[in-house]
Amino acid sequence: MAVGLSYALLAVVVCALQPALVVAQANGTAANAAQDQEGRRLFEAGRAAYVDGKYRDALNYFREAHRLSGRPQLLFNIGQAADRLGEREQATQAFRDYLAAVPDADNRAEVEARIAELEQPEPDAGTEFVAASPTDDQASGQREGWYFRSALGLGGLTDSFTLRLGTVEGKASGPSAALELAVGHSVHPGLALAAVLGVEWATVNEIEVEGTAGSEGQVGVLSMFGGMIDWYLDPADGWHLQGALVVTRMAVTGESTLPDHTTTGGGFMLGGGYEWSVQDDIAIGVLGRLTATQLKGDDFTHNIVALSALFSATMF
Repeated sequence: MAVGLSYALLAVVVCALQPALVVAQANGTAANAAQDQEGRRLFEAGRAAYVDGKYRDALNYFREAHRLSGRPQLLFNIGQAADRLGEREQATQAFRDYLAAVPDADNRAEVEARIAELEQPEPDAGTEFVAASPTDDQASGQREGWYFRSALGLGGLTDSFTLRLGTVEGKASGPSAALELAVGHSVHPGLALAAVLGVEWATVNEIEVEGTAGSEGQVGVLSMFGGMIDWYLDPADGWHLQGALVVTRMAVTGESTLPDHTTTGGGFMLGGGYEWSVQDDIAIGVLGRLTATQLKGDDFTHNIVALSALFSATMF
């Protein structure tokens, strides 16, 4: 995510019993890039805490984000969090400061109505209302809802194999091209379940059977499909870890030491990487992946380990 960020007002309705937040969005430059980036991180953390009902944490995050960035729209967020905590005086002051700083706010009437309610002697629950401004923007880094990821890269594959019921042993290795496709949905902010398809196309450049070097040039295509857990360590950040259990299939073809054959089995994929938001609902990133699987056929057993580095694109 680029540094030098500023914030714009946006309507976000979180759920029936939670008031909406004004979402801070990148649209300019700041005098202090490091402070502005930290302010954005704090805002995203506050937004996630607010959605989870952790209003005290959200209030603290929003206050610190406002201190660092000076963005007046954050005063509305501060007022909302204080309102949910029942801190009427603080909420009223934050809403008044917000209207003073943004006199032409589209939600001015709603904010003024809430101020009038807060100034009544009898307490009442926070009113849900929406701050309207450019509604086509989205808060980046949400890591929520459906997502689709595609990734391409390069790596290497090693294979310890046996044939003829284990009477012959060998080893093979070579470079590979890697693909990953995943479709998933969040079950909690930052945590998603997904279906994943992975492929490794490997070319054998070293093969040894019973201690004797064999001919090169065979191609092995390893396909993997299964269920994956994708975990963003911080919903407001891009670091993520993933793990998958997969069924696997290996097809070996080409004129070489080994005959053409197909094997099937199971294994796992582990990975981790980082994503940078380039648009509101698109992120690009890097991903490291480890794949381990055992496959068996009529004459062959393969024990394969593959390591890959991939470039990814994710749409939320």
